[in-house]
Amino acid sequence: MGSALGGVAFAESQIERFARRAPRARPGARARRVPGRASCNIAIEFGFTGPNSTNAMSCASGTIAVGEAFHTIREGRADVMIAGGAEAPLAPMTYAAFSVIRAMSTRNHDPATPRGRSTRIATAS
Repeated sequence: MGSALGGVAFAESQIERFARRAPRARPGARARRVPGRASCNIAIEFGFTGPNSTNAMSCASGTIAVGEAFHTIREGRADVMIAGGAEAPLAPMTYAAFSVIRAMSTRNHDPATPRGRSTRIATAS
């Protein structure tokens, strides 16, 4: 599996709780934040055994997971692999961080028009 930021929304929700009751967070807070939960939960749910990992390498982590599964099969370490990515970092600090590195669109006034195209409608004269 691959997840660039897996669990970040949960971790962010715990900051306020931590601030109110410092220095305590909810039991299991660390385990909920670990992206590796994805592959482990899938293996447990379906009884899979064998190679199991989750990378947190970037927005390409799902593609990296597919490549790793390919290499694992090619090298004969497994006959079958399940691979993919999961992400939903819908949290205010994530939006802020992506905005700082300019990975968020600033074209909110006209999101339907592809970048570089004019929004004016051509008229015949």
